[in-house]
Amino acid sequence: MAGYILKIKEIGVFGGSRKVCSFFSATPEERYDFRCLVADHLAQRGLVSKVEWRELSEEAAAAYADELG
Repeated sequence: MAGYILKIKEIGVFGGSRKVCSFFSATPEERYDFRCLVADHLAQRGLVSKVEWRELSEEAAAAYADELG
């Protein structure tokens, strides 16, 4: 997962005006949407394969389910 974090920093998914801490104060739905957005963005840029994209999507769904309890 650390490799993905580095890729996210490289492509600037967070944007200039967004603060990283806003991810932690977001709702579970917003965090799920953001995780999916990152996975899609990495795939569009060719930084992850289809298999890796699927794993990221599954991890996003699992994290969402875990956050909801």
